[in-house]
Amino acid sequence: MTHQAIQELFKQGYNQASWKQFLGEVFANAQLLSNPEILTDIDTQVAAAAQKLGFISLDENGVERQIAVYEVMLADGIILERNRVGLRNVLRKYWHDIDAAFIVYHCPESRKWRLTYVSELMGFGADGEFVEIKTEPKRYTYVLGEGETVRTAVSRFQKIQEKGRGVSLDDVKDVFSVEKLSKMFFDEYKKHY
Repeated sequence: MTHQAIQELFKQGYNQASWKQFLGEVFANAQLLSNPEILTDIDTQVAAAAQKLGFISLDENGVERQIAVYEVMLADGIILERNRVGLRNVLRKYWHDIDAAFIVYHCPESRKWRLTYVSELMGFGADGEFVEIKTEPKRYTYVLGEGETVRTAVSRFQKIQEKGRGVSLDDVKDVFSVEKLSKMFFDEYKKHY
């Protein structure tokens, strides 16, 4: 998918068919459902509806990792640009036991949408202890759609696309890592000035 095509997708209102097509083109092993699975037992104060759209399989040195793909239509009165932690917790019980998840949040009356990456894995910390490694709910997210600046999201997803079948869970996490992007920006800034 070209830079311009990704940019057009991210600058328009959320469309499930376009989103699934994008994921299928970026990730070689995307297994998206033609009939999404309706998720029940959600907080209806926050979400009017939720669906599992499928999953993406990644091979990391012979270990299969999965990123589940979800969509949440927000309830009336929920402000998409705020409440990142609250939105993230809407589907917590669904993604808690998997490697990671992409969750799209949208409101039918808005041309904006939020794309969040969540992950809570067990792994070894710097001191060799077995610890939970999880994404920070306030960082691993983009607000996309009409009127939003999507340059960062576009360039980061292009990096994933360039990796092809070799993309890892860490590569996906890096796409959403604002800290790493900020460090890259300041390193580049220092070089020039």
